[in-house]
Amino acid sequence: MINIFTTSLETSERNKKEELKTHYYKTSFQGILKAFNKIAEEEWLEVHEYNETYGEIYLVGDGYECIVTVTEMNRYESGVDFKINYFSIMGFGRPYKLAVKLYELLNKELPFKGKELHVNGW
Repeated sequence: MINIFTTSLETSERNKKEELKTHYYKTSFQGILKAFNKIAEEEWLEVHEYNETYGEIYLVGDGYECIVTVTEMNRYESGVDFKINYFSIMGFGRPYKLAVKLYELLNKELPFKGKELHVNGW
């Protein structure tokens, strides 16, 4: 069940909701950054800032921000997680819907490898 009051959300390797578990792609940080630049152009988002050292991409949309965390497992595999914050009193399920939508858009742009691939290694 989606909480209508929640204005923020984080995806993770061990998230209880299957669709919010870390997604892995057959690409590097640069490949993911390139995909988000394309997605941002099509979805009226702004890639405000990125930091390859820390593996973060900062996106800004209409009334929200999203920090994309990219974990490079090696040169050909990267995990992607989101931290989404809406600037409102109630979220009305928007953080959840945005996370699912961003994963769907990434799945169309990049070779999807799987979810929750490295949970046993922690």
